Amino acid sequence: GFKFHEFMQRNGLMAIDMYNDLWKGPNYTFSRDYLGTSYIDHCVISSTFYRYVNGGITNEDELLNTSDHLSLVVNVNLSNINDFNAGNSAPGNNCRNAWDKLSKCDIEELFTKGVSQGLAEIKINLENKILDCDVSKEYIDSVLNRVTDILKTVSNHRIPKRKYNKRLKPYWNSSIKDLLKAKNKMWSEWKRSGMHRGNNVFWLRYKDAKRAFRRALRQAEVEYNINCQKDIDESQDIDARYYWFLANRHKKSGKNSNCIRNDHGIVLQEPDAVRQEWSNYFSQLFTPKECDNFDIDFKAHVNAMMDFMKRGYSENNDGSFNECFDENDLAMAIKSLNLIKHVA
Repeated sequence: GFKFHEFMQRNGLMAIDMYNDLWKGPNYTFSRDYLGTSYIDHCVISSTFYRYVNGGITNEDELLNTSDHLSLVVNVNLSNINDFNAGNSAPGNNCRNAWDKLSKCDIEELFTKGVSQGLAEIKINLENKILDCDVSKEYIDSVLNRVTDILKTVSNHRIPKRKYNKRLKPYWNSSIKDLLKAKNKMWSEWKRSGMHRGNNVFWLRYKDAKRAFRRALRQAEVEYNINCQKDIDESQDIDARYYWFLANRHKKSGKNSNCIRNDHGIVLQEPDAVRQEWSNYFSQLFTPKECDNFDIDFKAHVNAMMDFMKRGYSENNDGSFNECFDENDLAMAIKSLNLIKHVA
């Protein structure tokens, strides 16, 4: 709750159900039999529009609500908000545009031409404003609002609509439908009896019917999800394990192959060529040569470090530096390392 309060303070938001004195309803928004009740749902609005709120209510027993969360309804006076109702002629929130009912030619004839005609006047006015260098921020906002209104108005009047059924779910079946009818029937009887609570018989019947409907709805949803997951796992065309086997087999290596340049100045990129070049390098490195041309400064550094190591380990008196090492001893020591794959 504290983090949520900080978030609202940072973004200029307000929870109407917490600050408005006109809010009505119970002191909880979530209810489940074995979990009890709690207040976890809020209605958040910008502090700029808070003065337009006329109150609200938490619906404890809404007929169409099938969730464990209660619905929150806000009463906002939109008539005082400028440009809110401009072009807002939608047939209803329960409808949506049915674009699939139109062909490409129909969309161009009904929607595109209508929008083009509405934008023609705005285009002429905008061009004149630009030529006169009289374009302000407020004018740009008004143009954008006008374009939005044209799009909404044309789509609402010329595009066919489809009613949205919020209970249309793939796991909806006849038994759930019967339980819903029984719940609605019990709610109607409870309403006609005066909507008394407590030990009222109509209230208890309605709560039992609502509980049975929710339980069946959740069970059907879980079974549907399990069957969908089982179909995906057992499908021969979409086998998840086989898919990832092929993906891991053919995917590119996450490590970029290092490029090296050989003694002849040729850049080697292929892994086999790089390995062969390193093999030749280490072979030449540990092969004695008759030429004694070497780095004098590096030899002096090595001798100085050897003297330092002798003085440091002389106290142990383990005889490590009393014996000489030849090339064979050095080669055997190198072969015992984990990096033997880099040595020819």
